[in-house]
Amino acid sequence: MPMRIDGGIPELGGNTFLESLGDEVLQPLRLLMDLFQRVVQHLEQKCLDGVFNDIIPAQIADLGATNAPYAPVFVGGINGQVGGVGIALGVTNSAVDAAAAANRAFQSVFQSGSAPCAGLQPDAPICPLAVNMNTFPSGTLKTPYFLQWGVGLERELGAHGSLRVDYDGTRAVQEPYQVQLNGYQTVCDGCFAPFAYNQPLDQRFASVNEFRTGAGSHYSGLQTSATKQIGGLTLRGNYTYSHCLDEVSNGGLLPFSSLGILTPLPGSLRKEYGNCDYDVRHNLSAFGIYVILFHSSHRLLRQALSGWQVSQTAFLHSGFPFSVLSAPYTANNNGIFQGSGPQYANRVLGVPL
Repeated sequence: MPMRIDGGIPELGGNTFLESLGDEVLQPLRLLMDLFQRVVQHLEQKCLDGVFNDIIPAQIADLGATNAPYAPVFVGGINGQVGGVGIALGVTNSAVDAAAAANRAFQSVFQSGSAPCAGLQPDAPICPLAVNMNTFPSGTLKTPYFLQWGVGLERELGAHGSLRVDYDGTRAVQEPYQVQLNGYQTVCDGCFAPFAYNQPLDQRFASVNEFRTGAGSHYSGLQTSATKQIGGLTLRGNYTYSHCLDEVSNGGLLPFSSLGILTPLPGSLRKEYGNCDYDVRHNLSAFGIYVILFHSSHRLLRQALSGWQVSQTAFLHSGFPFSVLSAPYTANNNGIFQGSGPQYANRVLGVPL
């Protein structure tokens, strides 16, 4: 099982007096320093949220604030770049110890300004101290905007009824999405394009997640509603026929479902254009409310039993769209690493579904 550690913890070293105190004293000090740094990072992120909340979504600002050296991530265990298989501290070949050592080495290299990609082995896919990175291309991010239009008609149905028909349309432009730019695969040369074979495009980094704008969506809906009142009974029915098309659903930041696509394969955004994750073509709802009539000359009975209502609601709608796809492939220690995106099933001629 891969092990990971979020770094950025300063080390207590280089001081003879402190080193002479032993782990019994140094360990609580390390914990206090770790807590202090996390509080500072939290305050930094809150400041960024306040600055960018009206311009850039706060989630993006948060991710930018967690880039190295503030919170580098090192992965140990199977297929991790820092090695180790043990899942506990202090055991032989501990993945936790390997990740902690990588963090200490990274902080030292960063503070000294040394070369960040030292010690790369000939058969290694990435540098030992490669870190994840969230990037925001300068000059290309645009502010999303939304267009909405509609028209409606309404008429009476007798003395106590009405019928209304509305058409609503919306279009979203320059919505954000994410792309994993530094993924690679170890299955075979040419497999799982566009991922490179055996090593990423830039061995100095682990996963590189780039935020972009340029996705869009369209929605059209015909909505009808009818209301009728008969004595103490009120009836209402609603029906909507709609269709939604997009490339990345739910604003490109939070997935609508566990299989929601936020990171299309590099260069394949337009191929993702299709039904929205929440595209419900038919939606029918109805409810009725009946006011129970009660008459009595007794004041307490009138207060206790008059004014009660009985209601019933019904919903019926079509299902959500479904695509046959797989998460990034891994099997027998081979697969796709540092990258994500949908892997769709291919129809093989002559083979029944």
